Formats: sequence, C-alpha cells, structure tokens
Amino acid sequence: MQNNIYIDTKTRNIKSREHNFLGIAGEHEIEQIVFKLSAFISGEAILEIQKYNKENKTEKYFINLERQEESYIFNVKNSLLDVAKPIKMQLHITTANEEVFKSKIFEMQVYEAIDATETIPEEYAEWIDIANSAIAQMHELEQTISAKEEERQEAETNRTNFEKTRNESEKDRLQKEEERQEAEQERMEKEKTRIKNESDRITNENGRIEAEKNRKSAEEDRTKNETERAENEEKRAQAEETRAEETKNAIAEIKNLNEDYKYLAEEKTAELNDIAEGVKNMATAIQFANFKINKENMHLQIITTKKLGNTSFTLNKKRGRLGVRIVNGNWNNRHRKSSNNTTKRL
Repeated sequence: MQNNIYIDTKTRNIKSREHNFLGIAGEHEIEQIVFKLSAFISGEAILEIQKYNKENKTEKYFINLERQEESYIFNVKNSLLDVAKPIKMQLHITTANEEVFKSKIFEMQVYEAIDATETIPEEYAEWIDIANSAIAQMHELEQTISAKEEERQEAETNRTNFEKTRNESEKDRLQKEEERQEAEQERMEKEKTRIKNESDRITNENGRIEAEKNRKSAEEDRTKNETERAENEEKRAQAEETRAEETKNAIAEIKNLNEDYKYLAEEKTAELNDIAEGVKNMATAIQFANFKINKENMHLQIITTKKLGNTSFTLNKKRGRLGVRIVNGNWNNRHRKSSNNTTKRL
C-alpha cells in the first residue's frame, strides 16, 4: 500500500497525505511512503527519523530515499514499527554535498498490535489446569525476574564501571583544566611580558627615531658649521693675505717714513745747529755793531760784521723801539754779501 505525502516547497509544510500512520507494530514492508514536492528538487534525498526504543529512549536515524521519476520513496521496515509510539520525520535534499531543501518536522503514528500467541480454548479448564497454568506463569515470571535481576546487576556493574570511568575522566578533566588554567596563566604572563616588551620596543624605537632626528639635525648643523668654518677659513686666509700685504706695505711705508724721519731729523738738526751757531755768533758779534746817525736825513745806520749777516734789525717808529731777530740760514745765505761789513738802514 502506498501513502502519498505532498509537501509544499515554499512553506515546507505537509499539504496532504493519504493517512498519518506508518503501519501496525510488527509489520514489514507493507507500507510504501512516497514524497511528492510541489516543485520537484533534484538531488540526494534523506529522511531523518526520531523514534522511541523499547527502553522508552529516543533514537535518531536517517534513511536514504530512492528516486522514482519526480518522487522519493522508501518501504517501511519492521525496525521502524517495533514500538507503538509517534515517530518524528524531516525530509532533506542535498546537491553536491550542499543542503538545498529541508521540510518542517512532521509526525507519523505506529499503531499497536495484539500479537496473540495462543488459540482460545473451546471449554473452561479445570481448576487443576488453572493452578498448573498459574504455577507455570509464576515459574516463568521467576525466570523473567531472575533474568531481569541479572540484567539489572549487569547494568549496575556497567553503571559502576561507567561511573568509575566518568570519575577518572572527570579527574583527568579537572587535571587538564588545572593544566589549562596554568597554561592560560603562563600565556597571560607571557602576553603581559610581550606587551611590556612591545611598549619598551616602541619607546626605544621612538627614542631611536628622536636620536636619529637629533643626529640628522646635528649633522646638518655640523655641515652648516663646517661650511661656515670653510667660508670663515677662506675669509681668514684672504684676510691673512690682505693683512700680510698690508703689513708688507706698512713695513715699506714705515721704512720710507723712517727714511723721511731720518732726513727730516738731519735737516732739523742742521737747522737747529745753524740757529745755535747764529745765536752764538749774534751773542758774540752784536757787541761789535756800530750805530751811526745820518745828520742829513737823521737815519740810524747799523754796521755789523759778517758774523751778524743773519741778524735783522727793525725800528718801531711809533714806539721808538729797536727790534732784533735772527732769520734762517737760507735767507742769510741768499742775502750775505762778500764784503766784511754790512750796512743796514733803518
């Protein structure tokens, strides 16, 4: 029997289905589920299933669906119908390992089956048969209880082992967590050290950049000073040459001045000697001057010797004073006469 389930690809909802159950507990490949999409999507179809097991625990499986034309189908096996409880389903379609469609979760029912094991008796049994049957049931129940107790003890042993394993795992986890925390603390310390080193590196780098800047500035200043020093050195050399030339000229000028001074000194010495000699001669010979008055014109005549040739006599007519002065030797030489006596009229 087929159960056609129609799914809307836009809303992902179940639009319709012929019935909402997979089958009856214990059936095997009686029902066939056919999924039909409102817009067919080609790919690999997978049906995810969540169901209860006999221990009333949920289990999750997936079933690969078979494509049939523009539908996906699968036959319901008895492994899905072992427990009479609802089963949740969800259709997935993938293309090239990428999920392209997923429906909303929907439920399908599994109905119970009676599963009778004996035929109905034709007549009522005797009490002995009833007792034997009860005894047999009790015996069977005891066996079941023993088996369940063994299973319980085995489960308890497994639980104890699992608990022991869990405790060991928890101990290992705690130890690893402690190691992780220590490693994290060490990592944080290293991170702090790294941050500090980075800060120091940045500070040092800034200092290096500043020092490099200062070095370049100092180098520029040094180059500038060197240029100025070279210019000053050139100026100094030129000034030195000028000074040497001026010194040379000054020495020559001083030498010339010395010659002039020497000549002037000699000249002045000669003049002073002439003056001294004249004064000496005047002082000696002035006593030999003869003064006479011309009776005709009343002029005073002074008759001196040759030694008084550089002596000049003057008469202030207003005051009536006689003046005497000594003239230079050149004038004396130009006006000296060859006669032994010189007559001057005043």
